[in-house]
Amino acid sequence: MSSATMAILTIGVVPLAGVLPLLTEHIREEQIAHISLLGEMTPDEVMAEYAVGDGEKGLLTLLSNNQLVMVSRQKIERDVRSAIAMLDRQHYDVILLLSSEQLTGFTTHHAILLE
Repeated sequence: MSSATMAILTIGVVPLAGVLPLLTEHIREEQIAHISLLGEMTPDEVMAEYAVGDGEKGLLTLLSNNQLVMVSRQKIERDVRSAIAMLDRQHYDVILLLSSEQLTGFTTHHAILLE
């Protein structure tokens, strides 16, 4: 078993039950952190901060109350980029970005980024 550390970054709520057993074959569960960009926010907070503005593209995501909402793709990408940078600075070996939407173009300096 590897001593590597992994951060799983999700936009909304993503059930990890199907993914975690595959990962824990290689990395101990206590070395895996799960960070959800919107997972701890209320639906009102999400819409106040991430509502789709004029000329912005939408992105569908699942909130903690099991509600699917359309949020601003540009605002999500901005904050995912910031979250990846923060996790990279925290010296995770691997950052796994899990999303039902295709998000690409992010970079890291230290970690391996899996999009």
